[in-house]
Amino acid sequence: MSVKDLYPAIRPSLNLDFANTKALDPRITFSRASTGTYYDGVTHAKAEENLLTYSQDFDNAVWLKSGTTVTANNSVAPNGTTTADDLVDTNGATIAGLTYSNLAIQSGKTYVYSLYAKAVNKSWLDLRFFAGGGGVSNYFDLTNGVAGTINATSATITDAGNGWYRISVLLTSTGTSFNAVIAPRTSDGGSTYTGDGTTSFSIWGAQVEQRSSVTAYTATTSQPITNYIPVLQTAAAGEARFDHDPVTGESKGLLIEGQLTNLLTYSEDFSNAAWVKTNATVTNDVIGPDGTLSGFTLNEGTAGGYHNIQAINLFSADGNTRAWTLYVKKGSADYICISSYQLDYNSTGSRKIIFDFTTNSYSSIDGVTAIDPVHVGNGWYRIGFTDNLNNASYDSFRIEFTNSNTIGSGVFSYGGTGRDVYIWGAQLEASAFPTSYIATSGSQATRVADIASMTGTNFSEWYRQDEGSVVVDGQVADTGGSTRRWASINDGTVNNSIQAAIGFTGLTAYLEVRSNITVQAAFTNGSFTAGAEVKTGIAYKVNDFAISANGVSAGTDTDGLVPVVDRLSIGTHAAGASAINGTIKRLAYYPLRLTNAQLQALTEG
Repeated sequence: MSVKDLYPAIRPSLNLDFANTKALDPRITFSRASTGTYYDGVTHAKAEENLLTYSQDFDNAVWLKSGTTVTANNSVAPNGTTTADDLVDTNGATIAGLTYSNLAIQSGKTYVYSLYAKAVNKSWLDLRFFAGGGGVSNYFDLTNGVAGTINATSATITDAGNGWYRISVLLTSTGTSFNAVIAPRTSDGGSTYTGDGTTSFSIWGAQVEQRSSVTAYTATTSQPITNYIPVLQTAAAGEARFDHDPVTGESKGLLIEGQLTNLLTYSEDFSNAAWVKTNATVTNDVIGPDGTLSGFTLNEGTAGGYHNIQAINLFSADGNTRAWTLYVKKGSADYICISSYQLDYNSTGSRKIIFDFTTNSYSSIDGVTAIDPVHVGNGWYRIGFTDNLNNASYDSFRIEFTNSNTIGSGVFSYGGTGRDVYIWGAQLEASAFPTSYIATSGSQATRVADIASMTGTNFSEWYRQDEGSVVVDGQVADTGGSTRRWASINDGTVNNSIQAAIGFTGLTAYLEVRSNITVQAAFTNGSFTAGAEVKTGIAYKVNDFAISANGVSAGTDTDGLVPVVDRLSIGTHAAGASAINGTIKRLAYYPLRLTNAQLQALTEG
């Protein structure tokens, strides 16, 4: 006999297929008095882009030389690697520079052309372009770090450390072909000159991108790069969220979360003084998981000592569990560490994790409970941990560079080499697990609980008082530590209720029935892991209760009354308590007590 042969002949009188419909049944009353974030499985945004090939290989033939030669990989680049090229004047020759020719572009579009450059024996560099018309020159003094004569729409010059500057020009094309020129000059507004055989500049990281402002550099070789990222969406207050896996696009169903607050006041603006910098700098030049230019490059610099940024004195350490999370993406650094406590590693009370970008996993964990890394697309991971620090005067949120993938003495204090990592969306919650991202800008922010329910005739038209069964399919991303409800049939209180839930400890399916406060049945069945899909089936009838999860043989209880109830709470108990903090793909109600074999069959696979 196949499993399908055991399915009940009767159809469910209520069938809420959230994952496929991606909509609320009109009989459901839904509220959430704040915005909330989720993935819609559809929306993507352009992230990194570099339309040039061989963007730091200036010795390649795509870069035409006129009066200059290139010594490849002869200088230390801004990212600490020896990948920068030296631009050398040919003695006695007319110096015109390097030209990248005939890059295909779209007419009428805005482009940004950028380059890292460092003065050696010359000061002025002309970052010139041809985009459908004559050459447009833009002069930069790389000895003093200032712009000179600019003929583009706009230009920027940014100190990149150790004598390096990143220069950029903005243009609107009038044709379909672009020529990028890097031309050493002897003065502001100067033209060609006779070479003296010396190195004029060190250069690295040329980039052309179709957008209105420069973003973090993306290296290319033989092919241009345009990457896209799933966009984290923000639902309006009162709008239900139907979440999706950001990478696969799988529909996960209705997202139900309890009320929680991001205790950090600047979750994205790491340049704010609320984030104290120690031998580290931040630059707002990265497309974040929200699809906007909201991400930051965190650079360790080249000084000796510790290299970190931190929000300090967040709260008194009180022994209550909290969750620290941060979105990170690999730059030139191989590791990044986040910490819950301001004291250094060698001081009492330090708690840390190190995330290894080579394996996209934690390589070292010290004194905390790590949260499984979650890939949200285009190399971004949400990482973090929970901690119940209770032996310190205050807590902090520290983001720190390390020269090792193992926590130990001396690995955080060292001479920096200019490595970087991309960061976005820091969150600190008074919770034993993380919830969806809550943005803050100047003050703490709260996401209010999702509340979904059916009452009145919207409930009574499908509900049977004397017997029935509920089958629910969903997913939670954490190990919890408290009872949470997939579904609760109740009278507005816990005193009279039939609950399909997760158990008090660990991830186990849990059935609880109360009538006039008294517990009539309460037992668990099966277990599952965080992030895995779980199917739970419960059945009730006087002196006849059962629960099965993920195809495990049903557990039963043969003694108890059935309470009088008048509503269904979806993903919570009455009034939004005990939220599942996860997604519900499908919830079905059968107006009879299914057999134990039927419950088992309906929850398999």
